[in-house]
Amino acid sequence: MRRALREVLGVRLVLVGWFVMRVHPAIRACEEAEIAVLRLEPRAFFDRFILGLADRCGSETVLAYDLGAIHAALVREQGMTEEEADEHLSFNVLGAWMGEKTPIFISVIMEETVYS
Repeated sequence: MRRALREVLGVRLVLVGWFVMRVHPAIRACEEAEIAVLRLEPRAFFDRFILGLADRCGSETVLAYDLGAIHAALVREQGMTEEEADEHLSFNVLGAWMGEKTPIFISVIMEETVYS
């Protein structure tokens, strides 16, 4: 069935629990180029916040996540307060050095946020 879905939809699908979700294009690109990246766990929660890939001189390619979207989801979906989400992100996500493949976190600032 998954093969038939792939052929119809033209995307690679992954079974996660009872849900079927699309594989993020950045993950697919890394798999195709055989670039190993470190993904946050649980993937079913964090993969939807991937913005893309990040590179800089002297470093390996890493995943880039949307920090604000993760924070909002922790509050909205996990029932955390703003302060609890801040503390969780600070200690468990931003404060976790996992080696050279540690993902980066981007605070996306939209124009209306800056000028309003």
